[in-house]
Amino acid sequence: DTGKTDPVEKPEVTYPQYLTELKSTDTYTETPVYIMNEETDRRVYCIETVPADLGDGKVPLIIYVHGGNGDATSLIALPENLAESGFAGITFECCGANKFSPKSDGKEIYSSHYTSRISDLEAVIEHAKTLDYVDTDKIYIYGQSYGGLVCMMDAPYHNDDIQGMFLESTGLTEDGSMVTATGNGVVDKYLPPEDYESFMTEFTKDVLIFCSQEDETGAHENGAYTATVYESRAEGETKFYSYKGGMHSFSGFEKEAKEDVYRIITAYITTGEILEQGENT
Repeated sequence: DTGKTDPVEKPEVTYPQYLTELKSTDTYTETPVYIMNEETDRRVYCIETVPADLGDGKVPLIIYVHGGNGDATSLIALPENLAESGFAGITFECCGANKFSPKSDGKEIYSSHYTSRISDLEAVIEHAKTLDYVDTDKIYIYGQSYGGLVCMMDAPYHNDDIQGMFLESTGLTEDGSMVTATGNGVVDKYLPPEDYESFMTEFTKDVLIFCSQEDETGAHENGAYTATVYESRAEGETKFYSYKGGMHSFSGFEKEAKEDVYRIITAYITTGEILEQGENT
């Protein structure tokens, strides 16, 4: 007898893997969850924000895609506020995006290519469609900055199950420099054709674009250009909202602009109406 004990076999983890609840308020509950991107074999960290008065009903859902080196909390203010309108939300950390304290797998692919992020978004969409509280006829996507590019290049695959797209502080550069076939983390199947502008206009649902005029990245000009691309479609409405002042991130929008975004999204999801921009924004 060597005195050694056999190693304890670790139980197999199945996904989705729900973790300890993050926050609960009078209007929403936030729960972190790991899902598996079967295409890349990487775990994707998500936060599900669910209205507190959910009951047994089904509610609209918005999936949020952060920009640059963001994470699952970068856009969390949006689902937290829109929970008051009865909408659920999923934010997630794109694999390879968060280099310093990653919760998703794929740190080695930083900066991740946008097609890798599209693959993560695909996994989140499929997860969302399995949730018993989600009205699968009312799923929307919201992309900020680089996340907007991810949404624009993924939306054409989802005319049947995405009912509309919100873009914030984002847009195409006219020279196409944002849409590149190179980079660490390329998932070839999501590379668009050379005429990517025609490809993106295959998304036939409505597109609402929110930009601040003082955005130092040039996103306001790019967003305006992107609106003209979508306006060329035979199907689907396009609306460009140009707000005073503000910065690149939604947290840097002026208070009145933030409230206007909430108002417009709420009306659109609730009634299908595309409102005009508020007078004082």
